[in-house]
Amino acid sequence: MAKRINEAAATNLLSPTKAKDLETKKAVYAAAGIPEYWVVDLVNSLLIVFRNPQANNYLSQQELNSGDISPLMFLDIKISITELFNAA
Repeated sequence: MAKRINEAAATNLLSPTKAKDLETKKAVYAAAGIPEYWVVDLVNSLLIVFRNPQANNYLSQQELNSGDISPLMFLDIKISITELFNAA
């Protein structure tokens, strides 16, 4: 069974053209109603999490470099941000 668009999530590795990931793609995903968009910045060991889309923007933005996070679709799964970057 196909997932509805509002149940999807997006993850992206930060590219050299940061504006594309942090502005253009973010606006497109928010406008499409994607509830969660993660940008992984490997250079700065930073996870940028956007949640709560409204129009072409997200109402919530977190920048994380430690701790744990759970994807909205899988709240029972915990991802260690420290381990994420140590593995990269």
